[in-house]
Amino acid sequence: MPLIMAETGKCYTVKEIRGGKEAKHRLEKLGFVEGAAIEIISRQGGNTIVKVFECRVAIGAGMATKIIV
Repeated sequence: MPLIMAETGKCYTVKEIRGGKEAKHRLEKLGFVEGAAIEIISRQGGNTIVKVFECRVAIGAGMATKIIV
């Protein structure tokens, strides 16, 4: 399922990154790689705050739809 549909407070594993080359590269730089463990911290104003590799990262709804967990 896309990250945007994931429940707040739960942990997930990144299964796939969809989208173009630039979007994939940007997400990989933020730590969203296949097999990475992530936790949905909160959602605020269309943004999703995610814990990935002990860092908190805020991503917009468009990017969150490209991350499959």
